[in-house]
Amino acid sequence: MQWSSDRNAGFSRATPQGLYLPLIIDPEYHYESLNVAAQLANPSSLLWWMRRIIALRKRFLAFGRGSIEFLHPKNRKVLVYLRRHGAELLLVAANLSRFPQAVRLDLSDHAGLAPVELFGGTEFPVVGHEPYLLTLGPKAFYWFSLERASGAAVPSQRSLPTLRASGAWTAIFDQPQDLVEVLPEYLAEQRWFSGKGRTIERVSLDDVLAVPRHGSVVAIVLVEYQEAPPELYQLPLALVGGERARELEREHPRVVVARLRVIPETNHEPGELEQEGLIVDAAHDPGFARAVIEAIQRRRRFKGRHGDADGLRTRAFERVWGTKLGDELPVTVGNADQTNTSIVLRERAILKLYRRLREGQNPDVELGRFLTEKAAFDHTPPVAGHVSYGDRRREPLD
Repeated sequence: MQWSSDRNAGFSRATPQGLYLPLIIDPEYHYESLNVAAQLANPSSLLWWMRRIIALRKRFLAFGRGSIEFLHPKNRKVLVYLRRHGAELLLVAANLSRFPQAVRLDLSDHAGLAPVELFGGTEFPVVGHEPYLLTLGPKAFYWFSLERASGAAVPSQRSLPTLRASGAWTAIFDQPQDLVEVLPEYLAEQRWFSGKGRTIERVSLDDVLAVPRHGSVVAIVLVEYQEAPPELYQLPLALVGGERARELEREHPRVVVARLRVIPETNHEPGELEQEGLIVDAAHDPGFARAVIEAIQRRRRFKGRHGDADGLRTRAFERVWGTKLGDELPVTVGNADQTNTSIVLRERAILKLYRRLREGQNPDVELGRFLTEKAAFDHTPPVAGHVSYGDRRREPLD
């Protein structure tokens, strides 16, 4: 095994002449270009692909233990079968041809279910009573899990846990063990979470940022997988109570992270009682969106434990917003988001939350600012501002 680009591919310090077998010096497979260390550093490498596909097979018992039912489409160049184990129902389609193929499948027995592609978690159109059409590239294959469509009106199956904090609700971030334990199940329900087809090994709290002039926070969480590199996500969180909490729990259960019971401190005032509420995605709190826009307008800072985030505005800000934000800020959260969350403000602007964070400058921000400020290009929406997070341990994140 060629472990690294070091001497003798990293597995021996002997002289090359003293090796039992000679090193591979073929240019295509030379150990300096093809080795385990290089494969580990490349998420698109064959090594990571093998890890992901093995992890998927372990995650779904139907692959190894389920019954098998072959389908017989008219296109004999496409192999299609179902595997079933308990509540798991998997659909496998493989193109055995070196040319693209289309196939129609009789899945009427499973009408109402939606095929969810296992590698990316993408939901395909719902199965009906008509033949289901699939197109496959040369030698391509699909692994689907047949599940109830996300738009179906069914109650959430996730049991809502109850967390406790002492004094203030933000105390849960001081000892976040209970919070991070509930996050894997919460993340798996979110449409913007890209790790649905992977096995989460651990979720940890990487940083916590206080939102200026608002009681919410932005939690930066690190998600580690068994078969893929770790990912960073931002979770804006707020505590809501009363009728608003009941409304979100009834109409938008997926935005609720957990129940929270705030216990007064030991030296609390006489008559002070426990408080109860829901920890929710702050994107559904109009006050959070207003605080972010105001932070961009006033160039305020979100202070964190390991880094800070700064609100940055462009010359187009006043053209979009004027000089005052106003007390009321109508907010609508988009429900068709995939990898991010869009908040429509005043029906004239969009605040986009990039859920997954990556090191370096966001290409959308870089290109948008160039077209707004440098090129003065009028055929795209202007960028009024953005928030840039700088961690002392990493490059800035937009």
